[in-house]
Amino acid sequence: MPFAIRRGFKAALSRWTDRTSKNFDADFDAIETTYFHQKPVSIQTLLKSTQFSRRELQIIYRGFKEDCPSGYLTEDIFKLIYGKFFPQGDANMYAHFVFRTFANSNQGKITFEQLVRFLSSLIHGSSASKLMWIFQLYDTEGDGVIDKTEMLKVVQSIYDLLGKHTDPPYEEASVREHMESVFNKLDINRDGVISREEFLEACQSDPNISDALGCLHTTI
Repeated sequence: MPFAIRRGFKAALSRWTDRTSKNFDADFDAIETTYFHQKPVSIQTLLKSTQFSRRELQIIYRGFKEDCPSGYLTEDIFKLIYGKFFPQGDANMYAHFVFRTFANSNQGKITFEQLVRFLSSLIHGSSASKLMWIFQLYDTEGDGVIDKTEMLKVVQSIYDLLGKHTDPPYEEASVREHMESVFNKLDINRDGVISREEFLEACQSDPNISDALGCLHTTI
């Protein structure tokens, strides 16, 4: 999983873990009642359809309930949450690209059930499924291929996210240079775009490529 995603989710889960109470189970049971304005979801269904434990679902639900009182996670809320964990940079664009990957077909908002299914797949899924998620992140136009403009946008958003704490400090020229280097490794047939097949083949044959896409060789 890309570094920025890992850090954001770990920080969110850590933050939500601190919100414990004696009524934890009672709060969690509310997921099946009137809190949501959608069809109620069974706890047992979530336990079976995700790889989270009951306790983990409780933690995520507790935070979701406090941060999303409407019962939906929107892009604006997601940006606010993400921005708190990257105060040294600008998280808006990267949060936008990430949110798009799991809310693209949900009218810009997602339910608790949709969120935990997505998180389970991203955290506990196969290497191939994680790579396909990274592909979707960079395919900002959603047309099944990645061009240089799309890759540059996401790469720039990651540098913006990390802000002044990149090592060494970045310049615009170095961002483009890094993008060009990674793009050329992924564009196997040299047609100017990266297909899903090329992306999977290149990343699976050279793990350093997927690391570069997620971490960009920066430190905090």
